Amino acid sequence: GVDGFDTVYNLVCNLGEGSSSKKRRTVLAEYHKLAIALKMRGAAGFQFKFRPQHIIFDELCMVLQKRAFRLHREDVFEIPLSSYNSNCDKDVLVREIAFGPDCDPTARAVGLWFNITDKDIAQCTPQQARRFRWKRGSKRDEKQKSNTRAAIAALSAFDSRESFTMVRPLDAD
Repeated sequence: GVDGFDTVYNLVCNLGEGSSSKKRRTVLAEYHKLAIALKMRGAAGFQFKFRPQHIIFDELCMVLQKRAFRLHREDVFEIPLSSYNSNCDKDVLVREIAFGPDCDPTARAVGLWFNITDKDIAQCTPQQARRFRWKRGSKRDEKQKSNTRAAIAALSAFDSRESFTMVRPLDAD
C-alpha cells in the first residue's frame, strides 16, 4: 500500500522515518562542497593516527573535525557550532571522517560528510576501540565480496550519504 511506498521512498532518499511530505533538505551544489572543502582542508603535511572514537551507521570511525556553515547564494560562511540550526536549509553541519589509517588504500577515503545528525553518532567505548584492529581484506573476503548478494548486503549507510572526498595539499602552497 501507500505506507510501504512512503517507507521505501524515505529510506532511499534518506528522509528518515515519517511521511514523504516531510521537509527535505536541499542537495548541496558541488561549488558549495568545494568551498567547504577548501575552508576545512588544513595545512600541508597533515597526518593522523587512526584511533576509532565514534560509531556512525554501525561503522567505527574517527571524526577529524566538525564545523558548521551557512550557505548564501554562491558563498559559504563558517558559523559557530552553537549557531547551527538543523531546521534551516541554509545551515550545513560538516564532519571530516576517517575510516582507517591515513593513506590505506583498503579503507574508505577520508571525506567530508554533510548533515549527519547527532542521533546517528555514538561514542566508541574503550573496549570497542581496543578490539579494533585494522586488517587488510583476506582472499576469502575478496571472493565473498565478488558475490553479488554479499556485496549488496555489505553496503554501508555511508554509500547513500552525500559526501566529498577530502584532498589535502602534500606540499605548502
